[in-house]
Amino acid sequence: MRRFVLFLALSLVALGQQANSTPPSGVLTGRVVNALTGEGVNRASVTLSGMMGSPPGMPPNSAVILTDASGYFRATELADGRYQVSARHQAYPTGYSQMDTNEPKMIVVGGANPTKDIVISLSPGASLAGRVMDADGEPLVSIVELIEKRFLGAAASFLTVSARRTDESGEFQFHAVAPGRYYVRARPSSGYKHPQPLIGKEDLAKLPKLDYVPTYFGGGQGVETATRVLLKAGDKVGGVEILVKPVQTVQISGKLRLTSGSDLPPQVSIRLMQKGEGTLIASTMVQPNGKFSLPTLAAGSYVLHAMMSSPQKAIYGTLELEVGEKPIDDLDFVAHQSVDIPVHVTVETPTKQDNRPGQSTPANVVGQIFLQPVSFSPTTIPPQIKKIEDGKFVIQGLVPGSYRFQTGTGYVKSIRWLDKESTGQILKVASGESGQMEVVLSQDYAQLGGTVQDLPKESRMLVVLLPEAEEIADIGSFVMAQVTPEGQIQGRGQPGSYRAACIPGVGLQYLQNPAVARWMKDQGTKVKLEAGSTVSLQLKAISKEAFENLLREMQEKDGR
Repeated sequence: MRRFVLFLALSLVALGQQANSTPPSGVLTGRVVNALTGEGVNRASVTLSGMMGSPPGMPPNSAVILTDASGYFRATELADGRYQVSARHQAYPTGYSQMDTNEPKMIVVGGANPTKDIVISLSPGASLAGRVMDADGEPLVSIVELIEKRFLGAAASFLTVSARRTDESGEFQFHAVAPGRYYVRARPSSGYKHPQPLIGKEDLAKLPKLDYVPTYFGGGQGVETATRVLLKAGDKVGGVEILVKPVQTVQISGKLRLTSGSDLPPQVSIRLMQKGEGTLIASTMVQPNGKFSLPTLAAGSYVLHAMMSSPQKAIYGTLELEVGEKPIDDLDFVAHQSVDIPVHVTVETPTKQDNRPGQSTPANVVGQIFLQPVSFSPTTIPPQIKKIEDGKFVIQGLVPGSYRFQTGTGYVKSIRWLDKESTGQILKVASGESGQMEVVLSQDYAQLGGTVQDLPKESRMLVVLLPEAEEIADIGSFVMAQVTPEGQIQGRGQPGSYRAACIPGVGLQYLQNPAVARWMKDQGTKVKLEAGSTVSLQLKAISKEAFENLLREMQEKDGR
């Protein structure tokens, strides 16, 4: 069988040749296959990345080659070293709700066996088809959404991952959907056409207003009454029929104002979200005088979000709202205007350099500091960082909420603000709070070493340390260390008390789910990191199968 092979050009090979008189001779061959059928995947993108612990002559950057019609690929003239190899194809999407078979392979090229042959399995996507109808069984043109439950912090979020418009017969189809559990929701494109009763206009105005509203497969306007659809790899699911009935609706209107009493800036929008799930129901722009209105709302519990974001300023406000059978026309919606906070940052030098902490302010520290919201949602407004001079910057567009300082220069040792000093990375901001902030960073890490037992062959594993004290499953608080193919742990972490475990690299995203994080803490080993210390860990790898079993149990408990 003739194989089509693309030449792999790897940067910095010349440097490796200068460092070693022997030209690179490593060869990597392999095949990308369908995990269900074993057939080769044509034109899959295979990414080859140099990993830690490799000699200076090997390429540090990624390179990509394509498989031939039978799924084969070949790379030559590779420098000796460690590589991570992964594959992607649009018909084999990576899923969120269950472990993906497309794990990166960790391989070593060189030594006694310069040729390496590997097989990468990809799980095919699923397809979903159905129809949207009105109460009489007639087709109803709609936008159909696939909504997935995800954790982006301690709270669950319901995110629209894909949307399709039905055809004129109300039918819809989704292709290449990642395996997972999905809610299916229809948003009718047109309103309900009222029958024309033989009554006067005055009496007609007294009748309840009926209209179409977003409706889930399984019935209702919220996920609590909806039916989720389970899609496994390669599934072809049909017959998903969504029946949309007209319901009594009302209009809400009111006025938005700022706590400061200032005039509203232009381009302020209001989004209406379903309470408890965060899915978008409706949106509108606020008039210059602050007035707004939202028609066709069914009875239920909602949250209004007022939003405006620019590089320098932001407007943000929330208002919980209970809608019944009567219109609401006097809402008083109060929003907050963002504040700018001046910050001065200093960096302590590591203890091992001079046996005592020092103080310095690197010129490039500002470009390596980020402020991220602890929990993300469709209405999250991240602040901006503006450098003033070395060691000084301004946080712009900061609205009330909880944020995490992240930096590539070190870790956050302490934050002093509003005459209070706190340790750790979390910054909590209330409405109207402002003032000079002092941030102390430290580079005095604890060094991590040790070994991992029962390491799966060619699997990418990570050692993750979860803080004992934190309940929020925020990935920014984790300490992560690499695991070499030989099982050696290499990394560093900031001082604190943790639970350590070795997990599959593809399992990292699931730790955002508090239940998964608690499970891993129960499985983990207690470890305390102190500044300047070296800690040797002895861990046993948690298998991918154990993670998969946990996720299945959680999905069964989650119901629907």
